[in-house]
Amino acid sequence: MARSIFQCPPWGLMRYTTPDGFLVTKALTRGPFRSDQVRAAAGRITGSGSYRGPDFSEGEHWLHKCANGFGPEGTGNAESWLKAGHTQHLAFIVHQLRMNSGLLA
Repeated sequence: MARSIFQCPPWGLMRYTTPDGFLVTKALTRGPFRSDQVRAAAGRITGSGSYRGPDFSEGEHWLHKCANGFGPEGTGNAESWLKAGHTQHLAFIVHQLRMNSGLLA
């Protein structure tokens, strides 16, 4: 059977904004070890020195819950990884703008 040109790869990306750039990890979208691998990917982000903690934004909170959970529930999919990545990125940018404008000490 020929592979469809529209078939997605068996992985997605988790992205995390740092002060100096981005952390990017691959996460499986399917397969028998998907949930363990997704939790490990989230754990690489939350275990990094750049992680701002689960209370910084909903994105960080989701990453924390994913990294520290058990089983398939809570590991999400490519859409939820994008949502967490965008949420934490926007929260980080707003925080940086406030810091640079003097609105936050």
